[in-house]
Amino acid sequence: MLAVSAQSPLWLVVPAQSPLWLVVSAVLLGGYVLALTLVPRVWPDRSNVAVMGRARAAWFEKLWAEGPPILFVQTYRNWLIGLNVLASAALVGGLGAMSFALGGAASQSAGFDGVAWWVDGGPSWQARLVVLGVVQLAAFANFLLAVRSFNQAAILVAVPHDHVPTAALGVSVLRAAHLHHTAAVRILCLSLPAALWVFGAELLFAGMLATVAFLARVDFRFGR
Repeated sequence: MLAVSAQSPLWLVVPAQSPLWLVVSAVLLGGYVLALTLVPRVWPDRSNVAVMGRARAAWFEKLWAEGPPILFVQTYRNWLIGLNVLASAALVGGLGAMSFALGGAASQSAGFDGVAWWVDGGPSWQARLVVLGVVQLAAFANFLLAVRSFNQAAILVAVPHDHVPTAALGVSVLRAAHLHHTAAVRILCLSLPAALWVFGAELLFAGMLATVAFLARVDFRFGR
């Protein structure tokens, strides 16, 4: 297994391969997901996700009432370009991690049955790479769903009103696109701690701490 040794007071207190690093990382991630779920409902003005969701709904209602201007076409194009780039990166990264892990496993034995996926009381580096691949492929799937919903919203904003009598359907579709995009970007950010986990559980914790701190700064409005 690949391992990185670090000499620091915290590293000396908890062994590098201790399951405690995994537990603390899972608690950090669970706390962030819980806050991301509850803050928009309890303090909506403190959540950038909720604020931008309301802004997108009002924007769609205005477009539906007045007709899509050229600004909508440009915004829609920018959305699709960004989604396609991120989706492609997630797909290549996920398949690359899977290929490296499973290809390396296959080269070590006649098949995958003899591969040690669990060694020294923890997952092997191949298993950790598979987890990294799953994380990135999950981000890719959400990017695809976001593209699908954005396409549906673009159709709904331009159809005659006798086919779509209210803007509520378009708002709900745009909200779904927004949520898939939010989930995809957050899952993709988890690639950092997942990649660092290949080198050691303590680095998983360091990466998770940095990722959660970054996402908290992006998602929540502190003192504003």
